[in-house]
Amino acid sequence: MAKTRSKTLGPKSVTSSGSQKTTASSKTAPPTGLEKSKIIGKGSQKRASETTENDEDRYAKRLRLEQVTSINSDALTNKRKESSQQKLDNYFLRYFTRYQREGRAKLRFDWKRMPVQSQKGMRNHTGAVCYRLSCLQALFHIPVFVNWVMDTLRPADCLSDIKADCVSCCLNALVTEYWAGTNVLKTLERFDAILAKKGWSSDVDNGQADPEDQVVALFKFILEEIPSKNYSTLESITSLNYTDIITCTACGYKSKNHNLSCHNLCLPMDAEDSTFMEYVERSTKDTLEGWRCHSCHEAVDALRTMEFSHFPEFLTVQLKRYEYKMKLGTYVKNRADVQIPKILDLTKFQSTESTYLGPGRPGKVEYELTSVVAHAGQLVGGHYICHAAGADGQWYRYDDSMVSKSSVAMACKNSGPAKKIYSFTPYIMYYQKKR
Repeated sequence: MAKTRSKTLGPKSVTSSGSQKTTASSKTAPPTGLEKSKIIGKGSQKRASETTENDEDRYAKRLRLEQVTSINSDALTNKRKESSQQKLDNYFLRYFTRYQREGRAKLRFDWKRMPVQSQKGMRNHTGAVCYRLSCLQALFHIPVFVNWVMDTLRPADCLSDIKADCVSCCLNALVTEYWAGTNVLKTLERFDAILAKKGWSSDVDNGQADPEDQVVALFKFILEEIPSKNYSTLESITSLNYTDIITCTACGYKSKNHNLSCHNLCLPMDAEDSTFMEYVERSTKDTLEGWRCHSCHEAVDALRTMEFSHFPEFLTVQLKRYEYKMKLGTYVKNRADVQIPKILDLTKFQSTESTYLGPGRPGKVEYELTSVVAHAGQLVGGHYICHAAGADGQWYRYDDSMVSKSSVAMACKNSGPAKKIYSFTPYIMYYQKKR
């Protein structure tokens, strides 16, 4: 006969009527104070039967935890927000640089497509487009830009609805014809007509305009006509990225705004007898009057500085020679003879923090001068010319259709006395990064 095991019911037993009863006392335990806080209901059978002497200690511990959490909730929330925003920024910035890295891997920096014998002047067919010809000559002597235009601005990749009115396609044809040694007059006239259709116009009645404004407008038109992943490469080789830092002079708190960009480095000539590098130094510093600190909440005159986190392959530097004079009620040109450096060292302006475009580099950041746009005359008139170096290192002066030998020394200084109205003064400098 098989043996059977009896089931142990522990503290519970079955009565003769089949109902369960507990062996523990049915007397209700004394209240713990938790019922008033609505954490535990008065009718909780479990708490009534299992009350321990540590309930009050546990409740007090929970209250202390809630107080600490309440006090630190703002700090914890801000920290979580910053962490989430940083992760979000990193995601999108990493996605953005994927196209830039792919495009930069295909960049060419050689002069093979730019033979010395193909260099030429360009006819000022309207008599008022010297500003355009000078900036085109300057850009056409930057190898990385020329190669990018030839490889990227192809009609096959154009997104324009009307190919005949596409600035990008026409610029590609203009660059190709220029360095092929053929006549560019017809393409240049078509280029002018397309820009006019796109809405480009000069600020004055005589048709003159600023070369740098023309370049900015040109890049804007290109942005509208090509895939964004192709334009991102142009942006990475032409734009400075920087961090804007505002320092409180009362408590030392620093407010930082990352990943800002600018197309050129504008140098205000607001002080006499200053060197070029002193102008660069002052362009990266400023004072904000009455700025309210986010930390101490005081209104102070804060120090604003710029730290560059990404240096483009070619850098545009502009001397702001025009200043508005209240007494005269007009702009006056500063004709000071500034010694333009052939080698521009920006190492000390480099950011110590890594960004998505350019991690902090311990090495030097140096640029070599490749072309200069010079101006003679007043704000609403005058004339623009270009000095540029070719593949053999020889500098030439491009004065519309006229071409003559020049030198880096001639390009970097005034062509005459500072008081002479029609002496040429360096206005825009194009530097290419030393590799």
